[in-house]
Amino acid sequence: MRGIISFIIHATEDEEKVVKAIANALKIDDLMASLSTQRLTGHFRNPILYVKWLLPGKRTYEAVESVLRALDATDKVYLERHLEEFADKKGNIYLRLKKQDLCLGRIALSNAGGIKIYAKIKDKEILKMLEMKVKKVLDTES
Repeated sequence: MRGIISFIIHATEDEEKVVKAIANALKIDDLMASLSTQRLTGHFRNPILYVKWLLPGKRTYEAVESVLRALDATDKVYLERHLEEFADKKGNIYLRLKKQDLCLGRIALSNAGGIKIYAKIKDKEILKMLEMKVKKVLDTES
């Protein structure tokens, strides 16, 4: 399993604060080990920082698991009912999280933008595995 977490930071946001908040929420211990950044220019010539973390297997699993555990009941039910929107048969998991909520210490699914989490799992039965994981998280909280 390997993973990528990516997001953008706008000029009006505190880079260090955003990176630390996301690292804390996703349980990424060593902030800079696999962090890469790219400075870009927005549509109105505003500076934008593109941030990308490459996560090895165990860290990817821990990040995905921490997201699943931290979701509120509504997001967990939505994820369980719409797994095909979040995973494909090739072993890819796609999650989007609300950046502002993450910066406030909460984890919530998002439809667009925000924090993108991509995880590649070698197992071709990804939907079954993810479904079992979501059900396990739901069952342990009931």
